[in-house]
Amino acid sequence: MNQRGQAFSVFELMIAAIVAVAILFVLLPIITNITTPTGDAPTTIGNALSTVSAGTSTDTAPFEVKQNQVINSSLFSEIDPCSVYFDATAFGGKQIEAEADFAIPTGDMECTSRFKNASSAPVKAKAIVFCDTSPNALQSTLDYAGYDSTKLTVLPADFWGTEDPGYSKVCVVILKRA
Repeated sequence: MNQRGQAFSVFELMIAAIVAVAILFVLLPIITNITTPTGDAPTTIGNALSTVSAGTSTDTAPFEVKQNQVINSSLFSEIDPCSVYFDATAFGGKQIEAEADFAIPTGDMECTSRFKNASSAPVKAKAIVFCDTSPNALQSTLDYAGYDSTKLTVLPADFWGTEDPGYSKVCVVILKRA
């Protein structure tokens, strides 16, 4: 056997290893940015609503919203359905649609906020939950955090500034892409 031929094979193997490592360094940041949903939407949002206190916010873990799934504020028993509003403005596109039947709580009103996955496939999402003691206080909390409360499309203009004593806690769930 020729010694030069054997040395060339080792050199080829070394070049292949270097190329493989280079490809790995290119793919590694892409692979680590892939988030997998850790739970379903009602459970994840419900946990966030129960843990966030007035004047604070929390980010949820990524979750999956199933095809045509509708999430209503009435699903969360720990908070008045008139006090939870979903906003999908930051989500972008038409995949997630949010709407609300607005009413200041008086004890006998039926009101709800809801969002729906309007796409033909499951959607990965996450949320930022802001809560405070009244709409006026919530507006200040949102503005301080850098969110323009006037751009939250789900809430009517007369919601802001309300100091109705019927609220014990009012929350906005801002949906985002995961």
